[in-house]
Amino acid sequence: MAAKHPFGAIKFNSVVYLGAGNGESLNELLAQVQADHWHLVEGDRKIYKRLQQATDTLESNDKIKLHNCVVSDDGTQKTWFSYNLGEFSGLKKAKDLAKLFPGIKLKHQTAVDTEALPNFLEQLELTSKENNLLIIDLPGQVLELIEAILKAGQKPLFSQLVLTATKERVFEHGGTLERIQQWLDKQGYHTRNEPYDDPDFPVLYYSFDKHSAAEFTKLKRQLKQLVKERDEAVARASTVSYELKELKLLFNKKIDQANHSQSRVEELERLLAQGKLDRTMIAEEFEKVCALVSEVKKDGEKLHSQLMEQKSVLDNELEIRHAALKSYIHKNMEIMKFFITKSLTKNAKQTESFISLDQYLTHDKIPLNFHGWPISPDIALFITGLFKREKVDYVIEFGSGTSTILFAKLFQKTDLHEKKNRILSFEHHIEYLKETEYSIKEHSVDSIVNLCHAPLIPLPNSKDNKLYYDCNEQLLNFKRAIGQNKSVILILVDGPPGNLGEKSRFPAMDAILSCLSNHKLIFVVDDYQRKDEKKMVDEWIDILESRKLTYQLQEVDLEKGGALIRVN
Repeated sequence: MAAKHPFGAIKFNSVVYLGAGNGESLNELLAQVQADHWHLVEGDRKIYKRLQQATDTLESNDKIKLHNCVVSDDGTQKTWFSYNLGEFSGLKKAKDLAKLFPGIKLKHQTAVDTEALPNFLEQLELTSKENNLLIIDLPGQVLELIEAILKAGQKPLFSQLVLTATKERVFEHGGTLERIQQWLDKQGYHTRNEPYDDPDFPVLYYSFDKHSAAEFTKLKRQLKQLVKERDEAVARASTVSYELKELKLLFNKKIDQANHSQSRVEELERLLAQGKLDRTMIAEEFEKVCALVSEVKKDGEKLHSQLMEQKSVLDNELEIRHAALKSYIHKNMEIMKFFITKSLTKNAKQTESFISLDQYLTHDKIPLNFHGWPISPDIALFITGLFKREKVDYVIEFGSGTSTILFAKLFQKTDLHEKKNRILSFEHHIEYLKETEYSIKEHSVDSIVNLCHAPLIPLPNSKDNKLYYDCNEQLLNFKRAIGQNKSVILILVDGPPGNLGEKSRFPAMDAILSCLSNHKLIFVVDDYQRKDEKKMVDEWIDILESRKLTYQLQEVDLEKGGALIRVN
């Protein structure tokens, strides 16, 4: 099952997707996000042609309209920068992008005509009365584009935003994650606080003013007022019900009087028949009875009319109050869920921080951090159990962080005679490498971990310049160090980032098998809910079968899904 999209529960009228790419993930997005109309915008002509081919094969392509144009904030002529890694081609010149992707090269640059985003949106005839979603996958351009929308007064057109940002200024004159967040916070927009799949190019999920704290307070007041009005209506119904009961008692009393008078007339008629009473007296009594019966009849009709009228008014008022309350709750359910989730997340972080601080002050134990980019607590707990059951000799991990310290702590608790260099960890990101180095020293596990800087480089013989860790030499050194004796090696595949393209983590299997195929291998895959990861594992299985290696595949019940592959 694919991971649920953060806005999957919302029905959109239109989705505008800037930087739609070649459409390789479009089918999955269409399945997760509900929308009547899709406007896919791609400025790169070559990529646009592949996008056309991708949409032609889709069942729901009648909802899709393609736009081959380059959008900008002001619509002036600009420079287009073309790189060997096509996903980074655009209106922004790379600044420090080579630190993340050492193999990136500028092929050429050319002048292009652009269309101002506000003008483009005006042509689509969107309305603020509907839910609309804006997706911007143009790193470096995000801030200037959303600023242009605000200046043009088009902010209400989109109820939700999905923005691909950059953590650092890797493009010249490009907005960073921090600047984008600060700007949106000032405008009253609020993030969904979804975890980042990629720390370098985080994807942000934002909702507009209706999700602001001030608006939420207003909604709570409105809800309180609606509940109050509903309760007042119920109280009035109770009062009227009591009054109607009193009227009914009075009516019943008059009926008793009428019945008594009727009995009196019958008694007078009997006396008259016996000659004991004259007709004048009985006529007077009869007139009294008739007057009383007439009065009771009128009172009865009046009471019935009052009953029906009051019942109708009360039923109508209660129905209106209940309907208003139900409609209000349904309409604002997403907002309430958002703030409840946000509150729970904050509470979880505060609880973890308190426990960690207590551990440090009481037992002098430095805590592990499970929030942000590192592995989540559920996979950490699973790995801990797996580590003990399988009696792991070595660990290789693609992507460092909390997992590195966790593995080191687990090795400290084993009875292995030699614990030096038990972990080989690859990290491409300099900043995260430094953070992990600091944590390793802080936890005094330097001797256990061999942390390697492994830049992302183009794979040999890769037609589409697919990038992967520069790790072959280190793996060969690792092979020589552990010798020929069959060892149990746990491999955690939690990198590189998924935004590098389809099956960005696929090369891990070949890299490991080329050096260590004679050992007992245990591959742990996180994010197995993602379609890309499932496809990757299926192709790994094909590789194992083609090599005639024995294997066992096990799906693990984790929040983001997990898979375990035992080889040999």
